[in-house]
Amino acid sequence: MMEMHSFLTAKQMDISSPDSEENISVRDLFEFLNQISEWIQTTPLAYRNEQSDNNLVYVWFDDVTFSEDDFWQVFGEYLVLLRIRWKIDIFGTAGKSQETVWLTLQEENSHIYAVQKTLSSHPADTIESLCLRIQCPSSEQSEILYALVVETDWKNGIVTSDWKYGSFLLEENLAMPTQNSCFCYGHICENINPEDTLQVLTFQQKIILWTGFLKDGFDYTEFEWLYNAISKDVVLNRMEWELSLHTAMQNLKYTIQVSQFAAMFEENAALRRIQLDWYATYVNLLLYDAAHQEFNSARIQLGNLLYLLQGGEADPQRLPDVTQDELSDILGMSRVNLAGRSRSPRGRDPPYTAPAHRDSGSRRAARLLLAGNAGRRCTA
Repeated sequence: MMEMHSFLTAKQMDISSPDSEENISVRDLFEFLNQISEWIQTTPLAYRNEQSDNNLVYVWFDDVTFSEDDFWQVFGEYLVLLRIRWKIDIFGTAGKSQETVWLTLQEENSHIYAVQKTLSSHPADTIESLCLRIQCPSSEQSEILYALVVETDWKNGIVTSDWKYGSFLLEENLAMPTQNSCFCYGHICENINPEDTLQVLTFQQKIILWTGFLKDGFDYTEFEWLYNAISKDVVLNRMEWELSLHTAMQNLKYTIQVSQFAAMFEENAALRRIQLDWYATYVNLLLYDAAHQEFNSARIQLGNLLYLLQGGEADPQRLPDVTQDELSDILGMSRVNLAGRSRSPRGRDPPYTAPAHRDSGSRRAARLLLAGNAGRRCTA
């Protein structure tokens, strides 16, 4: 491979090699990248030249300063194991001279050495910026690897990708088993819950979810996870979910019809009176039930109710059609007790006296409860 500079060896050190070679997977590579991300407290960026058929993927970390000795001490064994499948070179710049520094592995006489190369052959103890050049076995794998690096949330260790990469994730021990999900998920870390994937979805991915539901009626598993998260009050970016839903509705030309009731209510005095009267009906019903029904004897309850049903006039001819069962339901007493009270004018209860004042609100409440009972006459 042609290098961009003519490098000279500045220093090298022996690195211990594992006794046996393990079965290396893409998950091991992602664990390596995740460890670097945690070590330097920043997330990686990725690049791949899509205009040519090549097998290189570049992963770099900006605003980084590190010691070469510390780097090899922490990540030397990772690189030794990963070299079985990928040749990984590290590039940076020297802290003082700003010349390019190349860190790589070389094998000589069954020994593996960590080698530093510079333009001047002067070693650099401190290196700024960090760029990994990963050489894949094929151009196809480099394309997949690049897509997965871009779609990984390195803070949470979760990969969110298209289902066309599902078989690759499964083969490389990265797949997170899901059913009926819109996206294919992978996990770098252990103990990842399905609901954890919600917080790594991008705004565009949320729009794709809502669009699939609104346009095609797909009830993805992600919506069940979202419902559970909302129920537990653990949704961290609820506003983003609402905005993505609104965006999906706009893209599909949905219209939201906002009720003009407030403006109509302000302009129409008759409507205001009807609405207030409707609310007052229920308020008076509560007052009637609490103040009158709870503290008066059964005979007074029956008498006052009959008075209200007559419209405030002591005229038996004005009594509306109502059955004893309906009267007992309104007063909250049995039908037998109701019949006994209506036939015992000289019972223990004091004689019935019509109230001196009409209660129009209570009358409306009783009429509301008895609405639709025409044709059934009280026989008491």
